[in-house]
Amino acid sequence: MTTSLGFTTRTDHRVLYLPCDCAYDQHYINLGFFLEEPDPEWQMLFVSVRNIPSTFWHRLKAAWKMVLGREYYFSEVVLEKNAIQQVRDFVEEFLSKYPS
Repeated sequence: MTTSLGFTTRTDHRVLYLPCDCAYDQHYINLGFFLEEPDPEWQMLFVSVRNIPSTFWHRLKAAWKMVLGREYYFSEVVLEKNAIQQVRDFVEEFLSKYPS
């Protein structure tokens, strides 16, 4: 099943998508884990962060600075209290599924 954001939802893992609370819609955090993973090596929480500059000019400028070694470009992903509570609940679900 494909969501309105274009992500594919599978039944064997859980995913939490959290958009940034800033002005840029291209910043987000994506958390996920597999529900039934027998291999302990793969019983982990996956975190993806996207914070790419939004315009072509900003991306080109950031890439050029990185190539020259002058500066490393990054943007922050801002999460409000509600999103942080969602992260907490998601991590608690993961920890209850795979206790250490």
